[in-house]
Amino acid sequence: MQVFEGTTVKDTIEKVINFIPEKEVNKQVLFRLSSKLGLVDSDDLSGRPFYISVTDLHSIPPLKLDVDNKKSKDDCGVYVNLPGSIRISLYDGNKQYKSFDIYAAQFGRTESISGELFGKKFTTHIVLNPVTGNADELKTEPLE
Repeated sequence: MQVFEGTTVKDTIEKVINFIPEKEVNKQVLFRLSSKLGLVDSDDLSGRPFYISVTDLHSIPPLKLDVDNKKSKDDCGVYVNLPGSIRISLYDGNKQYKSFDIYAAQFGRTESISGELFGKKFTTHIVLNPVTGNADELKTEPLE
């Protein structure tokens, strides 16, 4: 007599969840995880909830300029974004799963760089961060 035990097949699936923080939130349901259905939507009550919290740390890195930043009415400069620092925390129920700090442009402010840097007296190089819009590097060289 032959015994049939069957086979078990396991598969790994990677899912990407997009979450764009627009304001501070405290334990908003990000997704749910079901033992039978896997990853389900946040409004599907068949799974246990995973929460996300976003806290604004009110920390904005300063912009380092080589020249004085004097404002005038007819100053046509460049505006750059200074991203703010936020803390994102993920929870499995009431237990904190992971927490990390990142920069987010929507929690920062816009800063003006003087138009004098882009005139005939200076050669200016700005390196902008493609994710946050922050001015990572600002070099000015006076023309002789």
